Amino acid sequence: MEIEPTDSRVEVYILYDGAEKSTHVGKIDAGETKVVCEFDSTRKVEAIYTAKSKVGIAKIVKFVLTDEVD
Repeated sequence: MEIEPTDSRVEVYILYDGAEKSTHVGKIDAGETKVVCEFDSTRKVEAIYTAKSKVGIAKIVKFVLTDEVD
């Protein structure tokens, strides 16, 4: 995932099917723009979402799901 630089950390979470709680899979620190996250590909994913540590907007520039990391 690639975002525009922000003034705070942006965290990436995945909610797996049947799970009561989301799993933290990555973060982008303030001023940074990219993260590569790995998750359990054997489980069905219900949602992928981001959370910013300060109030504000995080604009996603690019988001790619793939079955292998380059």
